[in-house]
Amino acid sequence: MYRAEGIDLASLPIVGVGSVCRRQHTGEAVAIFESLYDRGIRLHGFGLKLEGLRRAAHLLASADSLAWSFGARQERAQGALTTHCAHRGSCANCIH
Repeated sequence: MYRAEGIDLASLPIVGVGSVCRRQHTGEAVAIFESLYDRGIRLHGFGLKLEGLRRAAHLLASADSLAWSFGARQERAQGALTTHCAHRGSCANCIH
């Protein structure tokens, strides 16, 4: 569809694909990434979890996910503070 509109995705610096969070365990996400990668498209994967990264990292230029900080966001929502951090506020984006 992009090609039909005169858009060459391979000429772009990076193309976002996602969210694949509900597809990554089926292999379908990897097939999507492989198909685009094989066309010379640099990919950013949105919504990847650890298993999705394990399967598709070699096909991606970059990726992101909220899964890695899920525990900290849940603790904060329940009123608990993470005790191993010196900063104030949420640990949703904290490496610890």
